[in-house]
Amino acid sequence: MKLTEKLVRKIIEESIPVVEEENKLKTELDDYLVTLWGGFQNGYIHRPKQKFLICPGLIEGKKELKSIMFHEVFHNAQNSNFKDIFELYENLRKYKIVKNLVKKAYSIRCLIEGDATLIERNLSKKYLNYDPYVGVNLELLKNNLDDYHVHGEKILREKFKGNRKDINELYTAPVEELVKIFGGNEK
Repeated sequence: MKLTEKLVRKIIEESIPVVEEENKLKTELDDYLVTLWGGFQNGYIHRPKQKFLICPGLIEGKKELKSIMFHEVFHNAQNSNFKDIFELYENLRKYKIVKNLVKKAYSIRCLIEGDATLIERNLSKKYLNYDPYVGVNLELLKNNLDDYHVHGEKILREKFKGNRKDINELYTAPVEELVKIFGGNEK
């Protein structure tokens, strides 16, 4: 598969209604950029302009690209519907040296990334018959990279049973409640 900006845009456009239906939140993706780059991870940036960063060297096939886009498009839905928690997270990240603030930032990141991973896995299994985490050593991922995705998704799946209403309410919960739910890993 040759990864092109046109292909990525097509898959983003196909992902939007599926992601919105799954999470019961609207996206705001009227105007966005797609950048193919030689970085070390794929991502979505919402400021100053919405941008999807795609690293062709990390994507093996169309299923994997679609799975990644479920995750990244969902980040847009999160940010479009819960701007306050993203702003709080950005502010807390600036002051990581204070232990209590690290716990808060970690807990918010677990919610954001864990929820995006939950959506990604659910939609990938449902529409692609694919689980992006099958064959991945989750303990290695958890211990050596960041465990926001793994830890957050596990809690949302096990404790909240993937219930969208309950999970969406977490975005407006006091951050102290998120620390109780997700813990406060000092990574």
